[in-house]
Amino acid sequence: MERRSRVAILCARARSIYYEIAGCDVYDQVRDARTFGLDCPVVAHPPCAQWSRWLYKLSKPRQSEKDLGPWAVEVVRRCGGVLEHPAYSRLWDACSLPRPGSSRSFDELDELGGFSVEVYQSAYGHKVPKRTWLYICGCSAGDLAGVRRGGFTRRYPFVNLSMAQSIGTPLPFAKFLVRTARLCRWSTDLVAAV
Repeated sequence: MERRSRVAILCARARSIYYEIAGCDVYDQVRDARTFGLDCPVVAHPPCAQWSRWLYKLSKPRQSEKDLGPWAVEVVRRCGGVLEHPAYSRLWDACSLPRPGSSRSFDELDELGGFSVEVYQSAYGHKVPKRTWLYICGCSAGDLAGVRRGGFTRRYPFVNLSMAQSIGTPLPFAKFLVRTARLCRWSTDLVAAV
């Protein structure tokens, strides 16, 4: 795969939708994300239960799972790309990430030019709202094409989803994340600088 078109997907589910997208180098539980060679932009989906605003008191993940959150932030900052987590994830405060701005702006940037945006995965076909925060590093907000930020419109009066369905990523959203990561800069100089 060419370096420019290749995107590493970190912390993916075993039957991830990313296996269907050309150019994705998928790291799931079997292929440990920590073995990633820092050689292309990334889309990171670190485990979120321990970082969730609502679920962290109920979750009992291993410390190694919790540690993947800050590690993924560091990789996004080094390699460029996108980190995806539930809205109000405590990872934002723990790693001093800029919080999403208003619905019309990306006001707040961190020291590396990274910014955050809030989206609803329902805008990409999910059956529930799935309010999500994205931390993006390596491109400017003006580079984003096709970001669907809008609120949730109830299309399904009652939704009974399995756990896999509720935590799954809709294909259009996965494609948007991969497109965004491909916009992000990557160079050996950037990796060495951070």
